[in-house]
Amino acid sequence: EFSKLKTELRREIGALTKDRDAMLHSLAKTLTALPPQAVAVELAALDDEVVAQTLRHFTAEQRTATLAAMDPKRAQSVRRRLGQLGVR
Repeated sequence: EFSKLKTELRREIGALTKDRDAMLHSLAKTLTALPPQAVAVELAALDDEVVAQTLRHFTAEQRTATLAAMDPKRAQSVRRRLGQLGVR
């Protein structure tokens, strides 16, 4: 019974992760139409994990410009998380 529950939970987590990734990709697509300063303002309300997951969908140039428009301490934290995600 426990094994069955674990399997079901893993499946549900996988589905939620896929949905989250699709939503973040859509958000990134929308944000790339804005200037970097506006993107930085929009991302300010989100936590570092969500910001990093969103910025990984940007081109390197867009990501660099957006990070430059952010508060330096916040940008450093997001860069660190991006590095952990394997994004340079």
